[in-house]
Amino acid sequence: MAAQRWVGSLQTQYLEWSLASDIIGRHTPI
Repeated sequence: MAAQRWVGSLQTQYLEWSLASDIIGRHTPI
């Protein structure tokens, strides 16, 4: 179903963003 695909892509996007922010957080001194 299209809804399942949309949710799946949303979850993938969320994982990518959380991973990217985690990497940025480690390498960026605040």
